[in-house]
Amino acid sequence: MKYLENQIRKSLELIKEYNPDEPFHLYLKTQFKLNKNWGSKDRKNYRRICYFYWRNYAFLKSISTDDQISWILNYIDNPIEIDNTTH
Repeated sequence: MKYLENQIRKSLELIKEYNPDEPFHLYLKTQFKLNKNWGSKDRKNYRRICYFYWRNYAFLKSISTDDQISWILNYIDNPIEIDNTTH
């Protein structure tokens, strides 16, 4: 659990350091190249957390960093599954 919290904190740092002059996916790709010690699961989590943040930006920007971490952690632990099958 603590490891995931650290990944969320690092993801929020990545977002704060992001310069919007560059597409976000290219920025992440560059960050992943600079941090070769991040394995594939780490990169997957960082990407997932960052994009979750952007999708919920309107809400997350209005709450404190600790609340953001709690909210993201709760989502990652209990994701909402969407059933896309047709009946």
